[in-house]
Amino acid sequence: QKHFMKNKYLFKLFLLAIPLVSLVFMSTSIGVYGAYSGSPSDGNSCAFCHSGGNFDASLAITTNIPVTGYEFDTPYDITVTLNETGATDHGFALTAERDEDNAKVGTFTPVEDVTRINNVGNITQSYDTNGNTWSFTWTSPSTNLGPITFYAAGNAANGNAQSTGDQIVTTSLPTSATTLGITLKIKSERVGRCLLFGVHIGALPSGWACW
Repeated sequence: QKHFMKNKYLFKLFLLAIPLVSLVFMSTSIGVYGAYSGSPSDGNSCAFCHSGGNFDASLAITTNIPVTGYEFDTPYDITVTLNETGATDHGFALTAERDEDNAKVGTFTPVEDVTRINNVGNITQSYDTNGNTWSFTWTSPSTNLGPITFYAAGNAANGNAQSTGDQIVTTSLPTSATTLGITLKIKSERVGRCLLFGVHIGALPSGWACW
C-alpha cells in the first residue's frame, strides 16, 4: 500500500512538472508552445514565464497588405522583427484575430526551418538561434470578416536555457477588408445571377441588377 501511494504522489508531481517544463522551454528550437502571442484570445504572452532581462527590445510587424485593406483569399507577406541589444537567443509567437469576437482568422504558411505552426495554430520560430527576423505568408479569409488585428510577442533571451534573464515585448497591427474586394465580390455575384437567367449584362437598363 505504501509503495502504491508513493508511486501515486510521484505521478502527480510528474503531471505538475509538464506545464512548468513547457514554460521554461517556450523559446527553444521547438518554438513557442501554447497560446502566448499576447492576443485577447490567447490571454497571455511569454511574459507569463520569461522575465528579468533588459535588452532594450522592441517588436515590429510589417506586411505588404495595402493601406486600403486586405482582399479576400489573398496571400500576403508578414515579417516580424525583434530589435534588441545583447541577447543571444530570439523567439516570437504571432496570431491574427477578428476584432469582433477574437476568433482566429486566415491561414499561416511557415517557411521550412525558419517558422512553424504550433499546437494552437499560432506561428512561431523553428529555432531560437537563427536570427531575430522571421518572414512567412498569411492568406486572408475568403469572406469579409471585418477588422482584424495581428498580435505578436517576442522573447529576447540570454541563452541560459531557463526562463530568467529574458525580456518579453509585445506589439499589434490592425487591418481590415478592402472595400474594393467587397465591391468586386458583389459585382461578380450579380453577374453570375444574370448569366444564370440568360440575361445579357449590356442589355440591362441603367440602375438595374440581377438579384
